[in-house]
Amino acid sequence: MENAKNNIIDPLEILNNIPKFLSLGKNKRTSGFRSGCFSTFSKDYPNSRWVVLRDYKLSPLNLIFYTHYLSNKISELKKNNKCNYSFFAKDHNIQLRFYGIAKIEYNTKSSNNLFESLNDFQKNEYLLKKPGQSYELPITQDISYFTKVIVEIQEFEFLQLSREEHIKYRFTKNHQNPQSLKDWKTPWIHTRVIP
Repeated sequence: MENAKNNIIDPLEILNNIPKFLSLGKNKRTSGFRSGCFSTFSKDYPNSRWVVLRDYKLSPLNLIFYTHYLSNKISELKKNNKCNYSFFAKDHNIQLRFYGIAKIEYNTKSSNNLFESLNDFQKNEYLLKKPGQSYELPITQDISYFTKVIVEIQEFEFLQLSREEHIKYRFTKNHQNPQSLKDWKTPWIHTRVIP
């Protein structure tokens, strides 16, 4: 799948390209797979915002981003950890919609080590009080609200837009066939669906 003119129509080819797309998101700032629309459930409506894909794992399929512990997304995930993380890469005409269960890592060895690896500018974003409040530099508070969110994917959809034909597949995790460490693609059942 080198350019947007070539449609991906084989489900195995889609699965083979998922690591490539996620790697582009993690490593290339200009990739459409870098910033995704992350949605949670609020009291009355879904609540969506853009978050940056920081990492991913294939076995099991996890998407990882960082946030502030006092943010609305964390309080919403504590009430309902089901979520959606969607990307659109215009250069490929591909939309990926991931549905999963979020795990919050705050003040753990893993999240604290990640926080310590950040530069001072990045650290300041997580030393502030609740996001959305005004602040003045320099930051005098030293409490870190750095949080790592891991979304374990249960289902995802692939949509490729084309003038000739839109192609859409839904991939659902087969809980009867556990994921193999050798081949992350093993448990996914695909269905071609109407776009």
